[in-house]
Amino acid sequence: MQCGLFGTGTPRFAATLDGSLRGVSRIELTDGAWLEHHPGWLEGHERVFHELTREVIWKSERRRVVPARAGRGRYEHEVDVPRLVARAPTGGPLFQLLKELSEALSERYRCGLGSLAGGVALAQYRDGADSVVMGGTCQRTWQHAVPKCARAQPRISIIFRGVAAH
Repeated sequence: MQCGLFGTGTPRFAATLDGSLRGVSRIELTDGAWLEHHPGWLEGHERVFHELTREVIWKSERRRVVPARAGRGRYEHEVDVPRLVARAPTGGPLFQLLKELSEALSERYRCGLGSLAGGVALAQYRDGADSVVMGGTCQRTWQHAVPKCARAQPRISIIFRGVAAH
């Protein structure tokens, strides 16, 4: 892990007293895509990382793959998903921290992120061999990924998923 990038103190959501995410800078990309950066929005990153690796039940999965150009006589096969996956904790300090983060993001982006049990997923990238490439309807305007590389430190992605309105 790149310890220089992470705080080692007690995990704490560093929003302002009113819970807002002031101090966010938006970076415009292309075709309506953008990203936002909030320096120091979560204190104690390193501790959160270590607690998630120890306290969450991580599992490996397999996925059925059909080649994009498969035609007549196409073939399907299963492959290992190149990362570990988990659900958000359902209690304790990590649950409370993720709940605060989810509520702040819901407020900022005016969307319902749903319950932590169903709306928050975790992905652990153990080394440079683990990866993900985004696709589908959520990938409209910008290509992004966690690419494979020769060497990489372990990292965890916390994915807050919105709940579609009916």
